[in-house]
Amino acid sequence: MVKKFFAYIEKEKNIKRINVFEALNLRKNGQLPNKKEEAILFDVFDSKNREPVYPVSSSVNGKRAYFSYYSDSKRKGLAVEGAEMTTVHRLYQDVFTEIDSFRIRNKGRTITLNIKKKPTVEFMYRVSDKKYYLIDIMLILESTKPASYFYKWNGMLALEIYVTHQTEYDKVLSLQNNNISLFEAKVPSDIKEDVPEEFMSLEEYESAKEKLIQKYSKTNFELWGRLLTDVYPTMNTERWRRYKKMVKYEAEIEKIEKDMKRLNEAVKQLEERYRNGVIEIKKLNKRKETIISNTEEFEELKKYNEELNGKMAFMKSNYDSMEEEYKRSLEAKEKEIEEMKSKSLLSKFKKFLS
Repeated sequence: MVKKFFAYIEKEKNIKRINVFEALNLRKNGQLPNKKEEAILFDVFDSKNREPVYPVSSSVNGKRAYFSYYSDSKRKGLAVEGAEMTTVHRLYQDVFTEIDSFRIRNKGRTITLNIKKKPTVEFMYRVSDKKYYLIDIMLILESTKPASYFYKWNGMLALEIYVTHQTEYDKVLSLQNNNISLFEAKVPSDIKEDVPEEFMSLEEYESAKEKLIQKYSKTNFELWGRLLTDVYPTMNTERWRRYKKMVKYEAEIEKIEKDMKRLNEAVKQLEERYRNGVIEIKKLNKRKETIISNTEEFEELKKYNEELNGKMAFMKSNYDSMEEEYKRSLEAKEKEIEEMKSKSLLSKFKKFLS
């Protein structure tokens, strides 16, 4: 059995929820009346069904702070949350009264909820004069994204916290029959493990609450769960017409976004081709420069070769002239030798005859 951690305080016709540690501080500062007839703390929000309660402080033997009913109350004894209301359940209730905007995840789709005013915790949803259901948190919405959900849900969404037990079938059916959408949020196991069974001080409680507020306030964090009731507006009403118009508009936006995504991909491909083209052109320009450089070098070599060929032709011409002259000189010498030989033989012959 989990003792009641929250109550509702009424001051100057304003009602708000407070936890037991806040109530104990008020009593310490003399801001809580002692008489039941003057009580300003009550167990539930609904003024027609509420009962006065008072805070009981923690004790040295480990007894936790809680709210209790007065001895002559219709709901005698401890003010009990009920078997399903764990500490982490109470903490989650309080967390989602402090967040202005958060995201829920249902069947793979993310929906952003922008809250219009501070949500009501333990909202009393009356079925008849004798029967009612307590909804963990009733969210009054400023807007949603996609926007069609705002019109679909008529600007409000019931939020149930699922820790150990799922939402009762009768409650789900009743909300469905009365056109109230209900989202059941499951508390992640890692968060359940981090939260103690009971808080011993306001500081400990506020620290745990702030940690969760920071987590769920992040734009990339989502509250996972499922829509147990996902009601549609009554046909041919103004709300139905707005909803249908918004759904059509969102479908057009989705198509445009897909087309834009496709075009952006095409642009990226063209940009990639352009970048590759620029790289290829740079390579070609470099190659061209190399060819030009090689051509210039070739022309210089060609010119040098022509000069060498000219020099070689000049040298060959000189060589040919020298060779002719040498041949003539050689022939003259050979003739001269022959003449000398002939003269020598003739002289010897004459001597012989004489």
